[in-house]
Amino acid sequence: MLMVACKTDVDLCYESSHPHRAEVEFTYTWDEGVLRPDSMCVLANRIIGQWKSSMVVGTNTTPVIGYYFSTDIIPENYISDEFREYLDSATIANLLYGGFDFPVSKFIVRNGEYKFITFNMDTTAFAYDKLMDYMLSPANEGRRLRDLNMEYKTYSKENNKGALRSLIASWTDYNPYADYIQPEMNPIYFDTTQVVRVETDVVAKVSFHPQPLTQNIDIYFNIKKDVSGVPFAIDSVRAEVSGIPKSINLSNGYLDTEHTAKMMFRMDMCAPFNLTAVPPFEIKKEADQLTKQAVGCHANIDVTGVVRNASDYVYSGPGIVQVMIWTHAKDPQTGLISRKKMQGKINIYKTLGKSDLLKEAPDGKHMIRKSKHGNIVIQANIEIDGSKIKRSDNTNGLDNWIPCDQVDVDI
Repeated sequence: MLMVACKTDVDLCYESSHPHRAEVEFTYTWDEGVLRPDSMCVLANRIIGQWKSSMVVGTNTTPVIGYYFSTDIIPENYISDEFREYLDSATIANLLYGGFDFPVSKFIVRNGEYKFITFNMDTTAFAYDKLMDYMLSPANEGRRLRDLNMEYKTYSKENNKGALRSLIASWTDYNPYADYIQPEMNPIYFDTTQVVRVETDVVAKVSFHPQPLTQNIDIYFNIKKDVSGVPFAIDSVRAEVSGIPKSINLSNGYLDTEHTAKMMFRMDMCAPFNLTAVPPFEIKKEADQLTKQAVGCHANIDVTGVVRNASDYVYSGPGIVQVMIWTHAKDPQTGLISRKKMQGKINIYKTLGKSDLLKEAPDGKHMIRKSKHGNIVIQANIEIDGSKIKRSDNTNGLDNWIPCDQVDVDI
């Protein structure tokens, strides 16, 4: 009788080779039209005699191909003959919780009954420290699969060493309360299985149909132009929203609303919207012209949610939208083009109250998304005169735009 030890239990083996070797093959079904991630993580959690392994797999093949992310299957007698040729003694010595670094389509696990879960794998967008803590924790610590969170990786504006995929070459952050997540993030996808029995010398086929845990949100507002003095056109608009919960629980969708971040995104320029109507609105993209008096702006984002500020009269913290508007004007006499960038922001406290994106979780301590899709309709117009954003003074239940202190001028 051969006994093989691991961190959490002792398996008894009666096989002459490849003890307790079982294999798992993964396939994915994706809804039509979704922007699927490049790769997904799969976590295999054995229920009885706890044992864990994880893999990173691609999303463009069936069955999917990937590599081990964290596993303690390192002895040579766990490795099938077809993969042995890839390994040398130095590689085997470094495999402990490092994963095999060559692609496979069938993953070796110990036999038993498993729960499998899958979620996005992107080390530039998400932090996996807590996942690794869970993977490395012994069974007697009582770590539970239902306590796992998906957490955004955040970056400071000033010290990100080029890792933040900025949409703007340089900008002034007038709401520096928190760091940034990567711009225009993909949805966080997740799926789990019922209990799957994985038997020795049998390839278990596990199918996933990932669904988004995040909330898809349409954002709308209008820009009103005063062209009575100098005609000007809006070239592009960028925005950012604050108050995005940094982590979400994979099993119940609970959001950490105490720790939030910001995200940048592009706004599409459209025909002006009737913001008093009920969305969704028709999206008719069109470029601005020098003599136009209004422009509609629209963006669609996927985030964990947007948390409202504690009050409606402050302009820092969560629940703030900042905008950067690039314009140009043409001198009618000289024909010279002058370009300006102007910045403004708004506390969308009242808007988020109407948007009703989140609700209290059953535990009374967290928030969860209220629906898969939501709308943020900012009914207050941004008013600009070609040189600056004007301060609005709405007293009819609307939020107010304010100009930022500095106007950047580029020639």
